[in-house]
Amino acid sequence: MEHAVISPWEMLSKADIVVKSVICIIVLLSLWSWYTMFKLWLGARIVRQQALQEIGQFKSVWQSPQDLNQADGLTDIHFRELLSTAMKRRAQETLDGFKAGLPALATVSSLAPFIGLFGTVWGIMNSFIGIAASKDTSLAVVAPGIAEALIVTALGLAAAIPASFAYNRFAATFASLNKLLSRAIDDRVDQLTLRSLSKAGG
Repeated sequence: MEHAVISPWEMLSKADIVVKSVICIIVLLSLWSWYTMFKLWLGARIVRQQALQEIGQFKSVWQSPQDLNQADGLTDIHFRELLSTAMKRRAQETLDGFKAGLPALATVSSLAPFIGLFGTVWGIMNSFIGIAASKDTSLAVVAPGIAEALIVTALGLAAAIPASFAYNRFAATFASLNKLLSRAIDDRVDQLTLRSLSKAGG
């Protein structure tokens, strides 16, 4: 005797409104996270070039030795600190703009499994209600409802796992970029400081 094969799509199409709503939420969260991942990937590619280019083009706030001499109480240490602070603030603003999507990935990675679990619990509860109503505990009656509930769990994990991996990956990437920019700024500040002080001494 052949048994009809029910696809996951057919099971989910027969689910009640609560389970379908949970599935829609998970799908939307997944799409949101993939869109955010693309933005972060694109940002990580261009932030290195853009920020380093801005650092390379950054001009000293003092354009002549006279400006340096007219600054009351300004020493080479103060000059370096002021210049470094200004450049690092600009670099941090650039990084913050590109990594703004990280909290979204953290939200999806932590929220999606629980939303899926809610759908699973609701589906199993409906399955047991159906068993009680039909007074039939055979596997043919129990299995579809349990399978439907587990599919919702799988969808929640499918949304959460890539988001969690991407969050950790991009957080490490931007932390590395932050160190790279900090080193580049220190090197650039040294160059500008020596240049300005040599002009002032000349």
